[in-house]
Amino acid sequence: MRFVLPVVLIAACLLGGVSRAQSVEEPLMGSEASQDQGVVAAEPEAPEPGADFGGADGVFRILVIGDSLAGGFGAGLARMAQEDARIEVVNRFNEASGLARPEFYDWVAAVPKIIIAKDYDAAVVELGLNDRQPIRSGTNQLQFRSDEWVVAYKAQAGALAEKLLGAGLRVYWLAIPPVADPELDADLKYISSLHKEEVQSRGGHFVDLSQYFLGADGRFTERGPDETGEERKLRARDGVTFMKQGNSRFGQLLLAAIKTKEAEGGGPGKLQAQGSALQKQDGVGGVTIDVGTALPQFGQEGLEGEQLAFNAAEIKRAEAVAGAPAASAQPDLSRLHAATGSAAEKLFTIGEVGVPPPGRFDDYSIPVE
Repeated sequence: MRFVLPVVLIAACLLGGVSRAQSVEEPLMGSEASQDQGVVAAEPEAPEPGADFGGADGVFRILVIGDSLAGGFGAGLARMAQEDARIEVVNRFNEASGLARPEFYDWVAAVPKIIIAKDYDAAVVELGLNDRQPIRSGTNQLQFRSDEWVVAYKAQAGALAEKLLGAGLRVYWLAIPPVADPELDADLKYISSLHKEEVQSRGGHFVDLSQYFLGADGRFTERGPDETGEERKLRARDGVTFMKQGNSRFGQLLLAAIKTKEAEGGGPGKLQAQGSALQKQDGVGGVTIDVGTALPQFGQEGLEGEQLAFNAAEIKRAEAVAGAPAASAQPDLSRLHAATGSAAEKLFTIGEVGVPPPGRFDDYSIPVE
């Protein structure tokens, strides 16, 4: 009997510890949720697109282009679409790019070289974060928001939209999401309004997901439901960029918006530019390839995070000119001949590199004994 009291005391202490732990955790959990309720907008409904979604091969290819935000959104969109075999996402971004400084990176000039590599169905564009700056015009600088600046900037936005729409891609141009700094936020909203005007006037779609990243008071918030519905921090400390879960949430909302619009009919048809002209049977058992249009573009990321791209046709022509002793001796590289179904045809048309045979100099497989 003398051991009963200590046992009772120990049990009471343990229960009291559990009770105290719960009393500490529960108010913290409640206060986190009450500090900022996050998104108040209703979830978008995303009807599934029809049976013809994705075209003949059943794959709907989405090209994401733009600045640093586009890099994150593209990654989030790819994660949200990875379980859907009908969707393929390709992300091509330059963190410091925009429309105000084409001398630094010109998206209007870059797009034709990018889209030739794949049969894209749609393009997602996120630009403007870096555009709150003067535009160079000859020796002059057009100041941000001036009448001359607006005319020049809208011309760049319109030209990019026309390049994408003219190639037969559906265009989903994104509004710049809210940011923490009120002055910057106002300027970015102004830039987005110019995008909206130019894109919609040409038949593209303007997608504004801002409401899902505002608090109950309609102002910027760092928190909100992630792609699973759990309340989390979505925005980074700088008040501009998104954390991984924020990019996934944005990708989830964007995917729903795209599917909804595609279910309604989408817009311009699939990419048809140069479609049947890329390859022509020449009657001698092979395929003649138009180098100027067919050779794919290859890209990679530089040491500073910049996006680098190399067009095979341009490189091959440059090498030929550099190595030719005279203009009359230059080979005709405008057309190449490859056997139908050969590895050469696949390489020069879609950039597909075949598996080298065992023992060849470029065979890096590990021998299995």
